[in-house]
Amino acid sequence: MAALPEPYRTLSATIEEIRRVQKGLINRSPFAFTGMHTTGHNGMESDDFDGDLDAGDAGTKGWSLNSARAAIGELFLRPGSITNDSLLQPVVPGVVNAVDTAFALVAASWTTLATQNVTVPAGCTQLLAHVTGMVFVVDPNTTGGSNGAGADVVQARVCVGATNGLTAGVSISGSNGQTSVSCSVAALLTGLTPGGTVTVKTQGATGYQNFASNGANQANASATLVWLR
Repeated sequence: MAALPEPYRTLSATIEEIRRVQKGLINRSPFAFTGMHTTGHNGMESDDFDGDLDAGDAGTKGWSLNSARAAIGELFLRPGSITNDSLLQPVVPGVVNAVDTAFALVAASWTTLATQNVTVPAGCTQLLAHVTGMVFVVDPNTTGGSNGAGADVVQARVCVGATNGLTAGVSISGSNGQTSVSCSVAALLTGLTPGGTVTVKTQGATGYQNFASNGANQANASATLVWLR
């Protein structure tokens, strides 16, 4: 039998080549030439990723991600993309301002003056607080005290939860002498119960004798509160 003409042989070879290429395309990974590939555990990574996501190694180039972790370069987010509730340590800000007036003071014993109970927000177990306080009083005594003429010492401190600030003291003269004492404390409280309360207060005392109530007496407690999980 005579050989088939040349065009037939050329066409047959072309068809076989098309079939071979088609088979290769069918079997080829859908990520071929994309610069990325699957990792076999529900993840994907770029071909140039040089870390190990499963081992917690973010590498130095490329990217990788799976259902539990992601390693990327610099991250750009639109403002408001991450809500406070999505943070591992969300912050709940708060302030306290309490005032007390016309009180009396007791010698060598703390009297709680300006005070406020603050509720621990839901989900929070820690409090970072900075508290300041002031006590202003009039000494009505005309005798006694440190020198028999009513002179005395006015003391003050601020407290947040179970943390008491250091005592501050100022001398005051008798016979309606006046003075003010300022104090502060910074504290980190832990182990709080959401829905429970933390007390912020200013306390006052005198060194030698009691001070009777006076309409001019006043005290305050001011606090900046940062609640954390």
